[in-house]
Amino acid sequence: MEPAVETPLRFRRLDPRDHAEAAAIALEAFAGNRFYEDALGFDVKAFADYWDAFLALALSDPTARVLGVDVSGRLGAVLVMGYRGFPSPLRGLRFLLNVISRVGPRRALVYLRFVAAYERAMRRPRAQEVREGRGLWLMADRRASHPRIGAALARFAVERAGEDGKSLCTGFVDGDHRSLLAFYRRLGFRVGPLFPFFGRWAVVVERDRGGAS
Repeated sequence: MEPAVETPLRFRRLDPRDHAEAAAIALEAFAGNRFYEDALGFDVKAFADYWDAFLALALSDPTARVLGVDVSGRLGAVLVMGYRGFPSPLRGLRFLLNVISRVGPRRALVYLRFVAAYERAMRRPRAQEVREGRGLWLMADRRASHPRIGAALARFAVERAGEDGKSLCTGFVDGDHRSLLAFYRRLGFRVGPLFPFFGRWAVVVERDRGGAS
């Protein structure tokens, strides 16, 4: 019996034409995620509206990288990473107004509270910010046939950040999600200490290839 041949992957930077497919993958990937449900207070419709608006923002902002990987001719995973200056003020304002109009002012206020706490947790000295790729919002289609599609895309994102002159990649992770923490450790990320976040635990992960700090 011949060994199974692994399906080849095609990595690429996504563009606005990928918006609908990327938003659908993001919604499915975060479905039932109690960490973000508790922090944001979003229901399924609010999450759908949020991801639709966020992917539209990231795909249009030059300081963001929305990367994807195709497997068997379809998009299998998406990763969003922001560089210093993301989002630009005007695009960020349009995004916020879009979110408010779609999820309502009460949920929008909860979202702003989440963003403020996230920014505090991710704050770094300016010398690090200029070489940082932040976010690593990684979403994989659960139907994707490749067993390591998420890890492959994360490695591609780190390499792409390096090509863009970014030597530091950081992310914000559910501290109770042990398999996800192990995932980042296998990719060479340092997992920081646990800290309280809206009644749960969070950690910051980072992979630093060196540079001014």
